[in-house]
Amino acid sequence: PVIAAGLESRSYFACGEGYFNTRAAMAWYWDQYVPNHSDRQHPYASPGNAEMQNLPPAVVVTAGFDPLRSEGDRYAQSLRAAGVPTIHRRYDGAIHGFMTMPAIGVGVRAREQTWREVRNLLAAQASSECHSSTIGTSPLQAASSIAARRSEQIRNKPLSPATRAAASRR
Repeated sequence: PVIAAGLESRSYFACGEGYFNTRAAMAWYWDQYVPNHSDRQHPYASPGNAEMQNLPPAVVVTAGFDPLRSEGDRYAQSLRAAGVPTIHRRYDGAIHGFMTMPAIGVGVRAREQTWREVRNLLAAQASSECHSSTIGTSPLQAASSIAARRSEQIRNKPLSPATRAAASRR
């Protein structure tokens, strides 16, 4: 996952060329996504800079030959350190985007495993919260309700003036 705007991690240098996704491509993507460099540190652009407490459970998938591997690994560690139920799977022989490539067998297996893990995390979260706020709903409905409440909390967090200005230019 793209978690931070910096392009200086160990994996950016180790895997920044020759492994499908490049460091140069990521720099270009950042220039398109958040052209103002000072806005790139805002948690909305770089979720790795956000407060991790009280986030919903997460499944983080990283690929061994991906420039983004280091930041994905750090993100999973940060989530765990904040007490967020987190499953982190690193596929050491894979490249960026491997889960979207049907011809790559490890991608098919990783998708199936990820779907199972997401279902299990949602069901566990829903069953623990069902007792207080979603009694009588299915696990999927309960998980949707929980996600909607968290999204509302995120939407209500104030933006800095610089980020508001950048968003209005789009």
